[in-house]
Amino acid sequence: MDESIWLSELELNGEQNVISSPIISRGIGIGAFAFLTPADHVWTPSDHAFLSGLSSLLGLWLAGLNSINETSKFQQDPEIDVPLNLGSRQLQILRLVEQGRSNASIAFTLGYSESTVKQDLQ
Repeated sequence: MDESIWLSELELNGEQNVISSPIISRGIGIGAFAFLTPADHVWTPSDHAFLSGLSSLLGLWLAGLNSINETSKFQQDPEIDVPLNLGSRQLQILRLVEQGRSNASIAFTLGYSESTVKQDLQ
């Protein structure tokens, strides 16, 4: 995590502890968050469990936002000629293939397994 983000807060508020945690989505670190606490605060196992859960929840939320953004970009393209025999998921996947994305990247973006992406491309 970029130290400059929280360093000014430490300077303003005196000595504090900084605890940071990664934001994980589908096993991949996609960000981080941090808390500033009083210097004498002792982090308990339940605090760490809470941070772990929050990390997972934020990962799911961010992955969902990414999926919604990709879907809305796809749906707003007026130039697409939609064949009647393809489903919306297949069209989303084809749009991402057109952008040069790998099957793994497409699966991550849309929240599907890689095998689902491969199957829809057949």
